[in-house]
Amino acid sequence: MKADIFTLFKQNKECFDTLNLLIAVRDKNTDVVAASSEITKLETYFESPEKIYEFCKETGLDKIFMDAKIKNLHDYVFGVEVGLDTNARKNRGGINFSRTISEYFKSENIGFQIF
Repeated sequence: MKADIFTLFKQNKECFDTLNLLIAVRDKNTDVVAASSEITKLETYFESPEKIYEFCKETGLDKIFMDAKIKNLHDYVFGVEVGLDTNARKNRGGINFSRTISEYFKSENIGFQIF
């Protein structure tokens, strides 16, 4: 797998631009905790073939690719995107509910704290 990553990176490094979607992260500027326990930006993993390989090992994507568990990458990414959208809607619903209840508690002078 490592040799394949190096070959692909030389041919077209942009093919790795969507790896973050495979772990359900849209924003590459997201902070992540590396295996070394350091906090780093996700985008730093896509700067070199060595880092891409490290990313695949640390996230378990190497096993998924090597075991051929994903038969259709397009369908897999589509499923991840659907899951992200569903989760975002649930989060918005929860935030809206919190705001509504907060306003009600304030109007009734009920003490509360949102965590």
